[in-house]
Amino acid sequence: MNDPVAISVGDVRDVVNRILDAIERDSGPSVEVGVDYYWHLGAERLFDVDHDGLEPTIGQVSDDVETLRQFLAPGGEAIDQIWHLTDHLVGALRALGHARGATWVEA
Repeated sequence: MNDPVAISVGDVRDVVNRILDAIERDSGPSVEVGVDYYWHLGAERLFDVDHDGLEPTIGQVSDDVETLRQFLAPGGEAIDQIWHLTDHLVGALRALGHARGATWVEA
């Protein structure tokens, strides 16, 4: 269960690009997701499966989007805690997926 897993960054990038291309083709360059709050399991304990009682917190799409915009702003490239930024990215991606529903668009 604790065997190391290698993740190809290139494969993940390709998949994300194809998904975003499909969303943009279908919905345009900006998508109103219609939700702001969601259940969130923080990355700091997400992979500690031996620990009982992991409590979800509330995440906020508008906070996710603002954090991503700050990262993209001039001088915002420094990543102190990559898990924090990826949490916000996952929140935004989930909101996009929720807005699209369960349909698959051929990429």
